[in-house]
Amino acid sequence: MTGFEKISSEEVPAFGIHCDVYRHPTLGLRHVHLSHARPQHSWAMQFATFPEDDSGVAHILEHSVLQGSRRFPVPGIFFKRYPSLLGQCNAYTSREWTRYLFTSASRADFEQMFQLYVDACFFPLLEKEVFQQEGHHLEWKDPADPSKGLKIVGIVYNEMKGSYSEPGQRFHRALQQQALPGTAFARDSGGDPAAIRELNLEQFRTFHREHYHPSNAVSCYCGPLSAGDLLGLLEEHVIQPGNWQGITPPRDPGREGRLTGTRTHSFPYPFRDGDTDKAWWQARAWVAGNPLRLEEELRMHYLLKCIAWGAATPLQQALLATGKGAPYLSILDGCTRPVIGRMNTGEADAQETFALLDRELERIVREGLPARDLQAVGDSLELELRDTEDAGGGLDSFPIQLVERALEALPLKDPLALCLNPISLFQRLRGELQEPERLQALVRERLLENPKRVDLVMHPDPDLAAAEEKQEADWLARRLAGMKAAEKQALPSLKAAIELRRADSSRDHLILRPRPADIEPVQESFPATRVDHGRFRQVSYLAACNGMASLRLEQAPDHAEEGWIPRLALTGLLPNMGYGDYDYEQAQKIRRELGTGTSVALVHETLREDPDRVRLTLRASVDLRPEKLAGCAHMLRDSLWRARLEDPERWRELLGSVYTRRRQHLFGHGVAQGLMLELTAQHTASGALNARLDGFRSLSYMKGLLEDGDLLQRETKTLQDALADLASRPLRALYISDELPGSALADVLAGEGAWTAPAKCLAPEPIERRDRVWLCNTQVHYAGLSLPGLPADHADAPLLKLVAGILTFKYLLPVIREEHGAYSAYANSGNGAFLLQTYRDPRLLASLEDLRGALDWFMGSRIPQAWVEEAALTQLGQLISSHSPIAGILKQEAEERAGRTAEVREREFRVIQQATLADLRRVVEEHLLPGMEHAAAVLVSSEALSASADLAGWEKLQAV
Repeated sequence: MTGFEKISSEEVPAFGIHCDVYRHPTLGLRHVHLSHARPQHSWAMQFATFPEDDSGVAHILEHSVLQGSRRFPVPGIFFKRYPSLLGQCNAYTSREWTRYLFTSASRADFEQMFQLYVDACFFPLLEKEVFQQEGHHLEWKDPADPSKGLKIVGIVYNEMKGSYSEPGQRFHRALQQQALPGTAFARDSGGDPAAIRELNLEQFRTFHREHYHPSNAVSCYCGPLSAGDLLGLLEEHVIQPGNWQGITPPRDPGREGRLTGTRTHSFPYPFRDGDTDKAWWQARAWVAGNPLRLEEELRMHYLLKCIAWGAATPLQQALLATGKGAPYLSILDGCTRPVIGRMNTGEADAQETFALLDRELERIVREGLPARDLQAVGDSLELELRDTEDAGGGLDSFPIQLVERALEALPLKDPLALCLNPISLFQRLRGELQEPERLQALVRERLLENPKRVDLVMHPDPDLAAAEEKQEADWLARRLAGMKAAEKQALPSLKAAIELRRADSSRDHLILRPRPADIEPVQESFPATRVDHGRFRQVSYLAACNGMASLRLEQAPDHAEEGWIPRLALTGLLPNMGYGDYDYEQAQKIRRELGTGTSVALVHETLREDPDRVRLTLRASVDLRPEKLAGCAHMLRDSLWRARLEDPERWRELLGSVYTRRRQHLFGHGVAQGLMLELTAQHTASGALNARLDGFRSLSYMKGLLEDGDLLQRETKTLQDALADLASRPLRALYISDELPGSALADVLAGEGAWTAPAKCLAPEPIERRDRVWLCNTQVHYAGLSLPGLPADHADAPLLKLVAGILTFKYLLPVIREEHGAYSAYANSGNGAFLLQTYRDPRLLASLEDLRGALDWFMGSRIPQAWVEEAALTQLGQLISSHSPIAGILKQEAEERAGRTAEVREREFRVIQQATLADLRRVVEEHLLPGMEHAAAVLVSSEALSASADLAGWEKLQAV
């Protein structure tokens, strides 16, 4: 027995879990226990860490607590333990809490990791060197020449400089500050670089002492352990070891804020290069309900789906019809804090955006929306709420996402089981929400006449980046001027102390982990029913889908010339066009009545037998309620075969919106992804395709279409001819549901002839291998080096993944991240290439030289077999990860299509399990070292930042 008291007990049949909530009566520690039959153990500890300023102290603590604790005084526990974890491991900070979480398929591994985490969270050492490494410290720019001045080094500092380079991040922060004053959302929990550098060690330690207390913490577990077992672990490793002083209420500034009337605010953001008249952002944010009531959240969610979320909604149609920029849709604190506007428009368009919103909202209040549209939105939202993929769409995510859902539901004033699966509540609300007059009243009350709103305009300032850099330089100059001689002399020893602590491995033996030999392969297998109806093949799976279904139609286009690739990539716009006998508006009404969203994508896979060739597939996907299967099959089929592209203005509007969003993604959060695409493009066929379809290069094609109406018309006609050709091609349908589809699919899709697997392939030319730098607006650098790798079916391919793991955790992260303050650095093997990258890095060519030295380090350093086993455990954990049924089926399908049968996966498992250092050095010597002479470097930087680097001979490409 433990000292915890049970507060509540509930069932969630849709997810097969039983929920119990416990609380310690004297210390206030809460625990949520989700009993689940799956063997995966998932756990999280969350602390209320409402920021009191913009110093990022909670964010720096998140990085620091896993850097050594009372029982485990091991530097860098996270990075030393993470590569051996059998599942997901992470930590992150929001504006309300800091969360630490992990999963494992092994009970022994789970219990060891649990001990590490709780000791790190509650009893960290928080040494000065940790604060300096993760937060900030000063170094000489050139140790040999102090006259060149100081520089600021710190992992979080450089992470947030990178974040502040991204316009979308700046805009969202400003919206929160203006719309939610007086709340945690008005402050930057990640940290403003200007405030981070003012934070000191004592403030850092005080924040931990006041916030990392049991009364301020919630534990949550999902898996097969009993509640008694988990509570016993909390008693043993949290309650008993601590010298706690009872309950300490967290400092909660509330979520309502002090916004009482309409506010208008305009502010600049750094913009070095490009057309400033196409770089304005504007949006309106409302405070429109109680964020702590699930009923309010669902009501506003429904309202926004009716009027703004979706290409067929009146607000988004009105924004797209202007042909300027792209719609900006977001939320600040759930659906009760909606944001609607535009991004990347001109200066003259700013006020037009707000006038347009007012006109459309007035029209909706006056005219309402058709009853069938309201019914369709209700069906669509119910489908979203039934979608178990929200609770398990990716690697190891089914159990851990249930844990995260439970933690996010705790502040709500509703039963936990209802928050985890709110279908019953929404079904009760539907009758009210689908009354046209009620919707009109909601729009008037919550949006049109709501005084609690902010109109925000963000405009580009070509001089701001230089001004901010000067502010940092002036701050450094003041610090230098105020430093005593002893402080200056101590700077080299400060850096040496950080490096000495980081390099200390004398206590690594305290970290226990399972052995690869003890792990057995666990392969979920989902049986399929395959039936051919002429040239149509139906593949059906039975799975627990919580009352929903998933349908995919796949066809191989008979156009394998490389010039077709950009055109076919535009098929992603098809769900927003008309089809068959229906124009755009009629088609959108049908899609809404079916209660679902549609996606069309061009996908490709590298042939195992020939890695220089790829097979193209055009895939249309939809999630649906089973009773609407026939209608959805009709709609998907005709969206492919009978797409109507004759409306050039509509097509151009959509293309402009996609271009704007793609650009924002690639030069915002997607810089690292864009860099990776550029790196692989120089070695593999599929890499070259990816770069042309989704990378920096895709922007040039879309921009050319937008600027040349005749070219757009010709390309559109050619694309329409290609889509018409699909009607005679073999068709494959994949259907996943709680029940088999009967004859519904065959009645719609069957055709004459015999089904044959697609055979025609494409051999795209890799992009010319050379050193390149892409220039964009950024305050930090991104650098990468790519070498030729191995095809997926090569016997040594799994071993290269282990090499990448060791390089990441034992060389790149210590040298580039921890020593020099980059946010991250990693190696990656796959898709026929071997990549080494840095992310949000204060250095440029120096980091690139560290990347070039990675293989020499691997071949010349003492690498214990334990490091090989750690890397092996990471890969084995991915091979036995737990998925939700739909995600598991889609993964199985992808592996089977790629030729990764159960036998192949079993062989890969054994190769990884039995790997030795000699094996890894052999594959480096045979496959990677010879490729160093063919290595290509790619940098992403700004014109100003890269000006001081010697880039003679590099190809410079301006971001579009």
